[in-house]
Amino acid sequence: MSRPIKPQLRLKAYRDYLQSRRTGTDAYYLRVHLQSTRIDTEEVASHVASRLNIEPAQALSVLQTAWKVMAEANAQGFVVNTPYFRSIPMARGTLKPEELTAPIDRDRISVYAAIEQGPLLHQAMNDTQLTLFSQPAPVGPLITFVGSPPATPTANDAPSAPVRPAWWAALTSSCGARTPTWASPSPRPTTGAPSSSRPPKSCPTSRRRSTSSCRPR
Repeated sequence: MSRPIKPQLRLKAYRDYLQSRRTGTDAYYLRVHLQSTRIDTEEVASHVASRLNIEPAQALSVLQTAWKVMAEANAQGFVVNTPYFRSIPMARGTLKPEELTAPIDRDRISVYAAIEQGPLLHQAMNDTQLTLFSQPAPVGPLITFVGSPPATPTANDAPSAPVRPAWWAALTSSCGARTPTWASPSPRPTTGAPSSSRPPKSCPTSRRRSTSSCRPR
């Protein structure tokens, strides 16, 4: 059974940080949330068959023949004008005066069809229902160092100490490379800290241009 097609678009709003810095006001740009699956010719034929009460194979044969007729028309220089789209044959490339009488080099001269939306598609996009939701994008990597999980406590175990917040590192630019800048809600322990939570050493002078020379050790 084919899936119903509902006229609805979900729009995702992303923060435009460059525009915000230029104008000093918050700005967002929009993107359409695309479906995980694509509608191919077989799917279209299935919907056509259900609406016209015909066999899906018959609808598929009609659609494939229609695509071939329109492609051959564009290849002969005709403009194909349908309610869904309008395709116009186009050419791209330049020639020198001495090349006007020579055979056409298809590696330098290309022909294609420019596709424009037709009135039916234009009306469908205007009539579709729009839903807007924010989509915050990450501004940088966040490295979280977490130790092994504690063992399950028993009745004979002493009360455990409060859980210490995990250390985090924000990548910043230092000595020509990305170097973690360490921070924590509480003072850093002086003993018992895991080796992965130690700040990296300074970058050698000979490696200042390397983007991967500064790494936590």
